[in-house]
Amino acid sequence: MFHSRVLSIQPRIAIFFIAVYIFSELCLFSNSLASTFPQDLDYSNRIEVLLDKGELWNVNSIFHPLDISRKDSTSSHLAHQDAFNWVRSYLDEYSCLAFHLKKSSSSGLSALLLPGIGLSVQSGAARHYEKLALQPFIWSEARFRYNWYARLYIRATNESASLTHFSGISRSISRASMNTGEIDQSVIGYQNRWVQIEYGRNREIWGPMVEENLILSGNAPSWERLMIQGNHRCFTYRWFFGFLEAIQNTDNIQRYIVGRALEYNNQKNFILGIGEVSILAGPNRSLDLAYLNPLTLHLEVEQNDRCNHIDNYQNAIWFLHLDWLVVHSLRLNGSILIDEIKLERQEIREGDTENLGWWGRVAWTPTTDKIGITFFSSYLRINTYTMQHTYPYCNFVTRNQLLGHPLGNDADQINAGMRITTMYLPGLLELEYGRIRWGDNSLRFSPYRLFEEFSRVPFPSGQVRTNRYILVKLNSQLSKGLSVNIEGHIDLKHSGEDSALEVWTFTVRYQIPFFLTNI
Repeated sequence: MFHSRVLSIQPRIAIFFIAVYIFSELCLFSNSLASTFPQDLDYSNRIEVLLDKGELWNVNSIFHPLDISRKDSTSSHLAHQDAFNWVRSYLDEYSCLAFHLKKSSSSGLSALLLPGIGLSVQSGAARHYEKLALQPFIWSEARFRYNWYARLYIRATNESASLTHFSGISRSISRASMNTGEIDQSVIGYQNRWVQIEYGRNREIWGPMVEENLILSGNAPSWERLMIQGNHRCFTYRWFFGFLEAIQNTDNIQRYIVGRALEYNNQKNFILGIGEVSILAGPNRSLDLAYLNPLTLHLEVEQNDRCNHIDNYQNAIWFLHLDWLVVHSLRLNGSILIDEIKLERQEIREGDTENLGWWGRVAWTPTTDKIGITFFSSYLRINTYTMQHTYPYCNFVTRNQLLGHPLGNDADQINAGMRITTMYLPGLLELEYGRIRWGDNSLRFSPYRLFEEFSRVPFPSGQVRTNRYILVKLNSQLSKGLSVNIEGHIDLKHSGEDSALEVWTFTVRYQIPFFLTNI
């Protein structure tokens, strides 16, 4: 009997070692590359420039930052000298570094580091800080056997308001003249051509724009999350589950976020994405196994009472994202959000509201040679109660900041402008004229706002804040590692409390990459 039992176990052991061997071989010989362009350090806005022009569409996606899946994503255009060549060169330099990192990792552990320092100062009636802000940082990626990777983005400052999507806590004491620091990103993961699994602190950025999307924006703080993505031909499915925050009050509120999306991408000129994002909250709420299922749906779990506690609450938003390069120089993109929709007209007549949001944008780049010009225009509207819930901790916010677009909800915006670059000066000049309106119910002014019921009100609601403005942006690359950015928001006319936006920001940053191979 004992001998027979040993024989029955041995085939299982053999199958286990065969599986481990096959998996390791996939790690070694897969041609995929898990590197992504960093979100900060000017990469995001310059990627947007080339997408508007009609380039990088072989790596474009509704999931950001974009993966660098092909080495020639920018270098294939470098032979053509035009006004956008310096933008391509900046992105291609990082692409080449990422591929060198992949190649050097075949024989061991290698790392790419991008340390640097920034200086920033603000002026104007709506400035967020007054002192000169010092911003040291280091962005790094380590890779082992091609497909295993880890990323770490550390930064510090003496003025926390000077850092975008900052989620740390300022201290009462200073170290080296700085009183706050954080690890904005810290992830480990594995990726081959079919699947990607990643765990750690990061943010999900979903939508047709590289950063400013309606539901999951690059302006949001990062959070701890598990992400799984599968790829098959033109389709990509992504699911994530994350912990947003714990709110220490009498109820000890625990808040989570979960999202799933399906993308169709022909990798040429058309991308369509659909999905949902849910906020989960409740007193001492533990991990909800129902929402940990990547293939389940929010409505099925909620309506069939599959949650793990009776005092739990959840709020979901469904979306449709479109990004379409109609012709080589004309780009149309937009999003539709559905938080609450009334299918019965009787509900609308009784005063129930529909919580929707939509945003559309058109960009046209007719001139690309010695002078490159892109004209753009967009319209955004997010209804009064969209992204809100009668249970305030199910609002789409975290750490007192918005998860979605920086305008929040109960707001609309219309704008038009142009972006100019030349082949003689490595810089982007952007001019925009627009009008913004906010209502009293905006999460921008009260992130954890409580409502007992949603009743029909004028849009925007209550006291309307209005701002007509001119936005000026100058993004320049004076040398290989030195960039200078100037951004100015000029109020032409504004009315209402907290409607002033006039501020000027001047930023200088220097960074230099280096490698550590065969660590």
